[in-house]
Amino acid sequence: MGYDHTTVARAELVGAELLESQTKAINGMDADELAEAKDNLSMVDGMYTLNSVALFVGELRKVDRNLQFAPSAVSRFRDSKLRAVAGLYVYYKGDRYAMAEIKYGQVGITKTENDRFAVFSRKVCNEKFSSSRDQYYMAASVDLSKAVKNFKRYAIPYAPYEIAQMSLTRAASASYAAKVRPQRAMRDLTRELFEESSFWADTLRLYDSGHRFSSPKVNELFQKMSEAKREGMERSGRAVHMCAVEARDDGRFSLTKVLDMDDNTPYKSLPATSPHVVTQEQLPEAMQHKLALLSMVDDGAYVDEVGIRVNDWMYWIHIDGNEFTA
Repeated sequence: MGYDHTTVARAELVGAELLESQTKAINGMDADELAEAKDNLSMVDGMYTLNSVALFVGELRKVDRNLQFAPSAVSRFRDSKLRAVAGLYVYYKGDRYAMAEIKYGQVGITKTENDRFAVFSRKVCNEKFSSSRDQYYMAASVDLSKAVKNFKRYAIPYAPYEIAQMSLTRAASASYAAKVRPQRAMRDLTRELFEESSFWADTLRLYDSGHRFSSPKVNELFQKMSEAKREGMERSGRAVHMCAVEARDDGRFSLTKVLDMDDNTPYKSLPATSPHVVTQEQLPEAMQHKLALLSMVDDGAYVDEVGIRVNDWMYWIHIDGNEFTA
């Protein structure tokens, strides 16, 4: 199991659901139960949270007041129906993905270890653990000040090229499917043509007389085969370039281009690049037109020669040297 790249939208949705659940649980408590909860739990952004996790949050907010938090894990409080926050995703307003997760407790793989403050991040490579385990992406310490240092080291917002990497496979696969569609169409049409009983008689008649096929069905299939072959030859000799376009909350666009896409592209890692951010006016007119077209289709839809809409803020657009040179 690889690293869980959690979107802020998903984290905030879980947070809203947990807040509703906590409200119901609190409303169902008697005075003594409520007092016990308030005495043994802390409040973080209006949610009942384990004290040690809240302590971690307090130290992080001393470092950066702009940090945002959403629940990632819960723990049932005593025998009540109240589920307290036991872990938190951390991000900045406007981020697409949570840059880290924080927890406190026995975060390793054994139950005999001491409780520790842990930071989980894609930037951590803890080789004490297998890469298939969550702990591979964990930096933990019993010392809170060191845990804060771990957070400052590993909690890094996602760069545009990393966000583009998330949907690279979908974009490359859709593009490749479009590229080979004519060849597949030709194969299917050839099979259908050979199943036509009049094919061989008409072929012999064509050879003998030089006339067109007498069967309209055969003529129609050959016409389609000719068109598919011509389109396939054109596409096979044409380089496929695409650009990942992330529509940012501030109205600008982050651009990540991928050149010469082929059937191996989904298995490649995009190189780390500096963000290239432009305004809508700075986008070439052709890219603006393609974005407009993709904004009108459903998530996951691929439009031939235009691109693919991944979701309402991520698009992959076909480009050439004249459209995008950054």
